[in-house]
Amino acid sequence: MAISSNELIERYRKLSTPVVYDILDKMGYPHQALSAEIKPLDPKMVVAGPAYTIKGADTVKGAPKAAVSSFQMFRELYPGCVIVMDMGHHTASGPWGENTSLTARRAGAQGIVMDGATRDANPICELGDFACFCKFLTPVFGEGRFRMEAFQIPISMPGHLTRTVVVHPGDFIVGDRDGVVVVPKDLVEEVLIAGEKLEEIEQNIRRELLAGVDREIVYKKYPKFAHVRRPPGVEAGEGTV
Repeated sequence: MAISSNELIERYRKLSTPVVYDILDKMGYPHQALSAEIKPLDPKMVVAGPAYTIKGADTVKGAPKAAVSSFQMFRELYPGCVIVMDMGHHTASGPWGENTSLTARRAGAQGIVMDGATRDANPICELGDFACFCKFLTPVFGEGRFRMEAFQIPISMPGHLTRTVVVHPGDFIVGDRDGVVVVPKDLVEEVLIAGEKLEEIEQNIRRELLAGVDREIVYKKYPKFAHVRRPPGVEAGEGTV
């Protein structure tokens, strides 16, 4: 029986990004972590949900008007989604801010992940239930400098172990203080179940380490990834971190 969207979100929010990443890594998907430059405005921010993708770019004088508008995007957002914005290497402004966050939150979005800047950092943090992950802050307004070009298409975000990570609409986004991980949409349930099992194993390991049991004995007793499905040629590894 398929897990509902709301349940997926709630259960993923209980998993850390290192746990989610480790499962993907052992399954043969090591390039799903976004660049470490993309950080939460507040270290306590957590986000988990299906991606609503946006492709943006610099505004170029004399270029044809964009076929889409931000007003359209806000109407299309849906409860539980996480906005993921490919800013097309735009660094001149912060096209996101307090009012866009308020509007997105009102539509049900949990947060935004972008490979550029936002502004209005303090008001966004004060919202309390809308997460914002970005590269940097700026007071510069985006109007006349940045434009949204397309919604709900595959986009490219900067990766940590690879140059880019392709994000498709509906891929599952998990973010916390450690970073942001993209779970391919056809693996969402499998990664969740394996991640929850890994968290149980981690709890057993921590309990015995705190009790003073020798580290080598503990890790041999609780193999971390024996339950993870791996493609041919991918070894389980010790997982001793």
